[in-house]
Amino acid sequence: MDEKKLAMTMDEVATELQISRPTAYDLARSEGFPALKVGRRVIVPRIEFERWLSESAINRLEFETRK
Repeated sequence: MDEKKLAMTMDEVATELQISRPTAYDLARSEGFPALKVGRRVIVPRIEFERWLSESAINRLEFETRK
């Protein structure tokens, strides 16, 4: 069984999106990205990350079809 953690670290976000760690932290500071600060750590709830990714892809497709 493939148990997924409820939240991802920024290193995991970077790996998942194939971006650098600093770019992942820049993304975490951007409006609309579902990052949470817990103490000194920044985490991202997996379900919110997946929702954000899907919505971002849909928004991009809608934008590109309006060109």
